Amino acid sequence: MASGVRRVREGIDPVWLAEACEREPVLHAYAAWDLENAPGSTRFVTWGGDGPQRSYLLIWLGDPAKPVVHWVGEEPDDLALASEIPDEVSVAVVPERAIEPLRARFPNVAVEPLLTMARRPDRPPPEGLRTRARRLSQSHADALRAFADRYPDMLTRPYRTLDLTVEPIWGSFEGPELVGVARATVTLPSAWIVSGVFVAPSARGRGHGWALASSVAAAAREAGAEAGLFVRERNAAAVRLYERLGFRPVVRRFWVEIPLPRVEWH
Repeated sequence: MASGVRRVREGIDPVWLAEACEREPVLHAYAAWDLENAPGSTRFVTWGGDGPQRSYLLIWLGDPAKPVVHWVGEEPDDLALASEIPDEVSVAVVPERAIEPLRARFPNVAVEPLLTMARRPDRPPPEGLRTRARRLSQSHADALRAFADRYPDMLTRPYRTLDLTVEPIWGSFEGPELVGVARATVTLPSAWIVSGVFVAPSARGRGHGWALASSVAAAAREAGAEAGLFVRERNAAAVRLYERLGFRPVVRRFWVEIPLPRVEWH
């Protein structure tokens, strides 16, 4: 760098992050949540050096087999962050300008557009709220594990081990049968993140996705928080559903899945 000043550094200023989360709750929700609740499993790399922080990497190390990186920020000259993405990463959620450096570093990456969507708490409650989606209790633990085993998927895997006395999880039913699930992975005062929305294939097209997502969004609204979620842009049906619930896109990112083998980046 011309000035000799290193613009990338380890860590993040928690005061700055708290202020950023108040301004843009959904964009910074995972960073604020992980810094508070899982600091030992979280690493930050910030662009800006000794000046104002403007972009950062949130590197989640909670699952050692599948480290995940989220790139937060829209600065056009922060590409130095790309070299800070660790070699062992399995997924990186990055701006478009970072895709080519990742392709040069890792062979055979799979790239898919990803939308971050948000719903403001001052919006009216979602219309058509379905009563069959309800908050699960510990009495549903066996049914939840059985559901996750019956429908193995990236979305359902966490439900096998989540603690229903702690985790806010909703279920949708047909009679006594659990046919759909959703949860809030972040419950900050300013932002909730809707995640893990999954409906059994045999029950799709009957309003369960609406029931689940609207129930979590309604709970966030009651808490005075902005509701956020992440959805693959090509999943047009899901995007339409969330738009009908009052969610609007706030940023477009790219989900970059990075398989083995890896190559060195010189």
